[in-house]
Amino acid sequence: MQNKVSIVIPVYNGARVIERLVTSLNNQLLSLNFEIVLVNDGSTDDSDKVCSNIASHDLKVKFINLSRNFGEHNAV
Repeated sequence: MQNKVSIVIPVYNGARVIERLVTSLNNQLLSLNFEIVLVNDGSTDDSDKVCSNIASHDLKVKFINLSRNFGEHNAV
């Protein structure tokens, strides 16, 4: 059994770029058993909706929506 790699990405106002990043990771990591965890850290743009949409269509993506901005280190 192959180990699972978790890639945790804190998202703050990244609505315009996060889908591109997830697509790129999915394409580059095909040979690995991995998951992507998107953590919305109190964004003021549509990051929560974009991340939720990605997670609803990609089984490798998990989404956590924090209630407010806790900072990058706490989000990770």
